[in-house]
Amino acid sequence: MLDGYVHPDFADVAGRLLGQVPKRAPGGAALSVYFEGRCVVDVWGGTRDREGSPWLRETTAPSFSTTKGVMSTLIHCLVDEGRARYDEPIARYSPAFAAEGKESITIRQALCHEAGLYRMSEMIGHPSEMFDWQHMLDRIAAARPAHMPGRAHGYHAITFGWLAGALPKRSAELISRRCSNPACACRSASTGSTSVCPMTRSMGARGSSTTTA
Repeated sequence: MLDGYVHPDFADVAGRLLGQVPKRAPGGAALSVYFEGRCVVDVWGGTRDREGSPWLRETTAPSFSTTKGVMSTLIHCLVDEGRARYDEPIARYSPAFAAEGKESITIRQALCHEAGLYRMSEMIGHPSEMFDWQHMLDRIAAARPAHMPGRAHGYHAITFGWLAGALPKRSAELISRRCSNPACACRSASTGSTSVCPMTRSMGARGSSTTTA
């Protein structure tokens, strides 16, 4: 059983989630879907711990790699506005990044996981170091690629955010303008058109509660 709200037109979406929730084992999940600015699915179900406590609307869960999509979108926006180019070296924006033969690594290669900077164990000695943003930027800048950039692929599972952080000033400004301000507007450099930012367009009202089997 799922609790929450689902618009009738999106019942199949809730049904897919229901099929993923364990029925005789620990585990739960939640899903929210916004369509044209309105919440059409907001459901949850299952258990949240080994004791069998039910998953609630307020239950939180670890989220892996979802921010990669946000940071990638922001970089695409910078390119769309003509403020960055995919084939420009990252070192153009962060000169310290050029150390250890990284001067030619491009934004495109970083986005495609071809920079060779994924061996975290060679960059830090303890996981607690990852809580220090500037320290990690420095460690990434000082790192040696595991392979020739652009010649091989290796998933940057943990380091992707700091690679994107090589564009700190521009990314921070874009985050503020496009994500923090609900009334923001986006102008495309390629088309010159203006529209409500897609990141904030989805901030609609939540639906009323119901129960879905």
